[in-house]
Formats: sequence, structure tokens, C-alpha cells
Amino acid sequence: ANESNLGRYRTQAKGGPGKGIFQIETSDFNDIWDNYLKYHKDLAQKVMELNGGVEGTSNDLINNDRYSIAMARIDYLRCKGNLPSAQDLDAIWAYYKQWYNTPEGAAVESIFKFKYNTYVLGEIDGDH
Repeated sequence: ANESNLGRYRTQAKGGPGKGIFQIETSDFNDIWDNYLKYHKDLAQKVMELNGGVEGTSNDLINNDRYSIAMARIDYLRCKGNLPSAQDLDAIWAYYKQWYNTPEGAAVESIFKFKYNTYVLGEIDGDH
């Protein structure tokens, strides 16, 4: 919801490097394949099945949401600690900011939470 406004942006505005609904950069895509999936063959095979049986390139993330979801989940799989509870938005934000967007990233907590409440929970002006 935060990275692409729930899929509205498939490539980053202003020519940025992010691709797909999770705005995964090519360098991160390659790192997942080179430094994780290369050593987890069974998982790699399952991920490739989501992309026509091939590893492909980061460009495949633009229009292949299932592949993009798998790659984002694997990116989180490599992070320290457990995923936070789905009911704890503060913890979700903190984990996302630390491990996905990074402390140096541009994500803003108030915008992240607004998008979560709007896109994920369907709240408009605090209503359900």
C-alpha cells in the first residue's frame, strides 16, 4: 500500500529504480537471487514457477504481482527478527522502516499509517 499506492505505480515516478507493487530496486532483486535464493534451491524453484519457470529480471516485477509479492516476502525473510503482528501498526511501521525502506529511506510514518488505514483497512476520515 505504501510503496505503490496499492498498485497504482508500477514503475517509480521521476525515473526512480523501484519496480512493481513493492517498488523493488534492481540491485535488491539481484541481491535476493545472488545471495539468498541461490542457496535455497527449493524456494527458488517455487518463486520461478510464479514467473513462467524463469528467474527473469527485475522488469518482470512491473506486471507480475505474484512474483513481486514472493520477492518482497523473501526480502523480509532475510531480515532479523520476526514479522510484527498484523494488528500492531506501530510495530509494522517500525519493521518496515528498519528493514524495507531503511532508516535513510524517504517513507514518512504519518503517510505510511494513512495509506495503511485507507488502502488496507478501508477507512475514510476515520470511518470503516
